[in-house]
Amino acid sequence: MKQPRASAKRPPAASATPGALIALDTRRIRQQALLAYRKTERSLAKVTEQLTRYREHDLPGFSTWCQRAFGDQFAQLRRLQADLREKQILAREISALAFRLGLSELDAYLEYLWRRDNPAAAEEEDRRREEEARREAERARKKKPKLHDPKPDAFNDEDLDELEELLGSFLGGRRKHAPKKPEADLKTARELYRAIVRKLHPDHHGHMNDARKHLWDEAQSAWRALDVDALKNVLDQCENDEIGVGENTAVSTLLHMTRRLKDALRQARGQVRQLTRKLEWDYESRKTNPAYARKVKQVILDDIRLLRFQYDRLSRAFAALEQQAARKKHRRPAPRARPPR
Repeated sequence: MKQPRASAKRPPAASATPGALIALDTRRIRQQALLAYRKTERSLAKVTEQLTRYREHDLPGFSTWCQRAFGDQFAQLRRLQADLREKQILAREISALAFRLGLSELDAYLEYLWRRDNPAAAEEEDRRREEEARREAERARKKKPKLHDPKPDAFNDEDLDELEELLGSFLGGRRKHAPKKPEADLKTARELYRAIVRKLHPDHHGHMNDARKHLWDEAQSAWRALDVDALKNVLDQCENDEIGVGENTAVSTLLHMTRRLKDALRQARGQVRQLTRKLEWDYESRKTNPAYARKVKQVILDDIRLLRFQYDRLSRAFAALEQQAARKKHRRPAPRARPPR
């Protein structure tokens, strides 16, 4: 007959003390978060340096190099750009007048010529139009029929509370009021908040980095809630004159700052991808290549042809307006001054 196997007895589990807290070692988590922050910070600094170099070095240097290498073509391009810009500004002003005053293209052109020659009278007429529009709106408002609706302030807050309590009594219960928050030590909270403001104010540091912005947001939330413990926690992180990221930075702060850096890094990399397609990007290392020089010259010639086409089209349009204005018998007369009443 088989004997029953003796079960191995497990040692009794140690009884946990009720209410005891378990100490957690967050040093490894903090180190990993700090390493991720440092890595993202280095990547962002590298990309930012590339963008700064493009704005401060590549753009002005490329223009200077084009002036030396393609002097005649580049000067012609600049002149066409300036002339076309003047024509475009004039076309926009005429279109704006036609839209604002409800005029045709020809009448808007005549209006522009009159306003150019009579600036004071044009300003006075604009004021008169605005006054007439205001009076018309006032008359329309007075003519609008009034609806006999109940006034929105027919019940005040006290009447509404009594009504809710009355309905609650009929429905078998009374309205539950929100529990009142425990009264905080306003004096202590105010002193802590003022100390935090002195630590984080830009006048003391000259700028607000990500760490200070995060602590400032935490301080604002804690001050609104009058949370003294949270204010003390923020002040503890502000004790150093220059708040930086280190071994004692909270994990939540590190994660928040890393997310913000990653968002900025993503946007900066997108800008770099777009700029690398431009001819100005890193031109110094490519200008000695004959193929690159031919490409830049061809782009300049293409831009000259495009700008000349746009300029000639606008010039023909304005020439047509000039001919129509010359054939028109009655030009726009300047408004006469009204006699005083």
